[in-house]
Amino acid sequence: MPRECPANSTVTIDRVDDDTWVVRRQRQDHGLKVIAVHTVHRLPNDPEREKIEGRLAKHAVRNLPEPA
Repeated sequence: MPRECPANSTVTIDRVDDDTWVVRRQRQDHGLKVIAVHTVHRLPNDPEREKIEGRLAKHAVRNLPEPA
């Protein structure tokens, strides 16, 4: 085994044919997580949220030039 794969490393071995094997070393977990988020198709009517979103949108576009 190559030096990059120290003794007692966790590996996955795939057999390609009678003379060919692919050995993959499993790397350490880097702390990444995958989460599932439901798709929201329609938000409920909420006047307070709409006011806040309006203020956020107005603030976001305040420095944009006028369309030509």
